[in-house]
Amino acid sequence: MRRLKNKQHSHKKKLRGWNLLKRTSVWVPSALLIFTGLPVWGVQTGYLENAWEKSQNAIIDLTVQYGFSIQKVTLKGRRYSSRQQIIRLIRLDRGQSIFEVNPQKIRRSLITLQWIKDAIVRRKLPNTIDITVIERRPVAIWQHQGQRVLVDKNGTTFNTDQVNRFNHLIFIKGEQAPKKVASLYSLLSAEPNLAKNVVQAVWIGNRRWTLIFRNGIRVRLPEKSPNKAWKTLARLNREQQLLARDVQMIDMRLPDRMIIKPGNFGRHTTKRSGHNT
Repeated sequence: MRRLKNKQHSHKKKLRGWNLLKRTSVWVPSALLIFTGLPVWGVQTGYLENAWEKSQNAIIDLTVQYGFSIQKVTLKGRRYSSRQQIIRLIRLDRGQSIFEVNPQKIRRSLITLQWIKDAIVRRKLPNTIDITVIERRPVAIWQHQGQRVLVDKNGTTFNTDQVNRFNHLIFIKGEQAPKKVASLYSLLSAEPNLAKNVVQAVWIGNRRWTLIFRNGIRVRLPEKSPNKAWKTLARLNREQQLLARDVQMIDMRLPDRMIIKPGNFGRHTTKRSGHNT
């Protein structure tokens, strides 16, 4: 009898274990179905998106209540760029949360303006947006196909209705002239007293410069060693007032001589030392 009871007891334990396993095997897949299906349902119905948007709005409202709202926008560095264009691009409203502002997005918008080379945008908590713009610095005016555009030191061209404000700058001509403006700027800067009388530079054959002075004299610089020729011209002008004479053209393309075409008396040649030949 004892053996029979033990066998029955053991059989009951096995049945209870089996029933528990059956219940568990039903519950676990059901739970997995619920927890995996809920996000899918939430996405499909837009519930999660709406909930997330509401929570974001609540946080933004809270930051405004605690004083983190835009009350002041400072703009520095602007001289030629349009204030109205900048205001339209940055799209900031007084009272909006300062944490809604994306400084990099504003910067990317600002540098689409022709005058603006770069921009720095910062949040200054609790209530200020600080914007500093770095404008392009024009060094020349490019005359091309009947148009005039400004050129900065890097050779970047930009259109503006303010070109006439810069008529004091040197005018450049030639298909690739803007790309060579940095070397031209460096060359002229070596002799500033002479450079201030140059009103135009023509990039010839994508090889060399011809300079035109205020009094109409043309100077043909060589393709090779133009800086050396420019310094020689400056020295001769200091010693002999060469550019104050009745001269139409000075040709410095040959390495060992300078050809000068006078205004009324034909052409003659001088050595680089300045002696007549």
